[in-house]
Amino acid sequence: MWSRAVAVVVVLAGVARPEAKAQQQPIVVGSELEEYVRALQLQGVVGPTSFSIRSTSANQTAGFVADSAHPWDQRYPLNGGVQAASANGRLRAMLIDPEAHLIYNSAYPRGVSDGAIWAGKGGNASISGGIQVVWGPLTATLLPTVYYAQNRDFPIVPASQSGVSEYAYPWHGSRIDWPQRFGDEGFAKFDWGQSGVRVDLGAFSAGFGTENFWLGPAFRNGIIMGNSAPGFLHGDVGTGRPVWIAIGHLEVRAMFGRLVESDHFDTNPANDVRFLTGLALNYQPKWIPGLYLGAQRVLYQKSSTAGLDDVFGLFGPFFREATVLPDGGQVNDSTDQLLSLHARWLFPQVGFEAYVEYARNDFSGSLRDFLLEPDHSAGYTLGLHKTLPSGKHFYRLRAEATHLGRLLPVEVRASPTYYVHSLVHQGYTHR
Repeated sequence: MWSRAVAVVVVLAGVARPEAKAQQQPIVVGSELEEYVRALQLQGVVGPTSFSIRSTSANQTAGFVADSAHPWDQRYPLNGGVQAASANGRLRAMLIDPEAHLIYNSAYPRGVSDGAIWAGKGGNASISGGIQVVWGPLTATLLPTVYYAQNRDFPIVPASQSGVSEYAYPWHGSRIDWPQRFGDEGFAKFDWGQSGVRVDLGAFSAGFGTENFWLGPAFRNGIIMGNSAPGFLHGDVGTGRPVWIAIGHLEVRAMFGRLVESDHFDTNPANDVRFLTGLALNYQPKWIPGLYLGAQRVLYQKSSTAGLDDVFGLFGPFFREATVLPDGGQVNDSTDQLLSLHARWLFPQVGFEAYVEYARNDFSGSLRDFLLEPDHSAGYTLGLHKTLPSGKHFYRLRAEATHLGRLLPVEVRASPTYYVHSLVHQGYTHR
C-alpha cells in the first residue's frame, strides 16, 4: 500500500490593511509564526525566553519585541503584543487574520501537530479566525476552529472487546482512547480552539480557556504536552514572564483541567471525563547566559476518583511503591504521572541552539529505583536548531529525534507503554 500526504497552509491576511499600520497577530502555539520568532531569537533580534512553557496567550504575555528589522516585519511587527496594547489602559479590539489548512491523505490517516483536526483518509480542511479584545490587564481571545474530514474508508482491525467501539484501538486491551477511525462517514465540527481569557498583573498571570499548551523545548514532539490534540478546558496560574530571583530567572505555571473521551472508545458514559493537574518550571541561571533548565509534571485520573486534595496533587510525592490488586496485578496509584526534565542552550552569537528532554512514564517505586534504572519507562528527545544568514534573510536547519519505545530494562522488567494506563483506560488523551 502506498500513501501520500499533502498539507497546505494558507494565511488569509487582510491584504487591504496598510502595512504601516500592521497589528501584531496572536502567536499561536506550534504555528509557523511561533517557529519564526524562535528563529529570530537565534539571530539575536528578539530577547531571550525559554520557549518551554508555551501557549497562545503566554506568547502574547511574553511581549516579543524585535530590536531590529527582520524579514516579516511589515506583516508581523513584533512590537510587544498585548503588553504594549495594554500599557495605555484603553480598550482595544483587533480582528485576527483567518488561517486555512488543507490536508490530503491518499491511503490512511496521518497528521502531525494539527490540533483539533483529525486528518483522515481523503480531504481534510480547517479554518480559524476571530477577535481579540484587550482592556488593561485583561485579554479576551475568541479564536475557534471549524474543520471537515472526508474520512474515507480504509482497512482497520476491529476491536473485539465487549462494550468497546469497533473503531477503538484494539491492542493493549483497548486501554487507550486512540480511535483508528472516527466513524464511517465524513463529518464537520466546531472547536473553541485558542480561545480564552487572561489577566496579567505584573509578573503574575492567570487564565481560563481551551487553548493548547506546549511544555518542553521540542519543536515537533512535545512528550508531556503539545498540540497533537485539541486544547482542553483548563485554568492556569503562574508567572507571565521570567521573574528575577537573585540567582537567575524563574518561570512557573500550574494548570488544572478536564480531558474528555472521544466518541469512539467505549459505551460507558459515566467515565467520559478525567481530571488533570500539571506543573511546569523553568530556571535560567545568571552565571550561564543562554542556558535554560526545566521540569514538567502532569497527573491525571478518573474524575470519579478525584477529590479536593487531588487539586494539589502536583505537589505530592514523585515516588510511590506498587500495591497488589485483588487480581494479582500491581499498580502505583489510581493516578498516572508523566514527568520530564529538559535543558536548552542558546548561542545567539552563532545562531545555534541545542536541547534535550528526558521523560518518565508513570511513577518510580522509590528514589533508589529511579537511580538504579533511570531508563525504565523512559523516553527522550534530542534536538538542534541553526540559522544561516543570507543577506537580509536567513535559512534554518533543524533536526529532532524522539524515542518513546521500550528500552533495555524491558528484558527483565515489565515497562509501561507511553500514554497508556492500567486503571485510567482512556490513557493520556483528549477527544
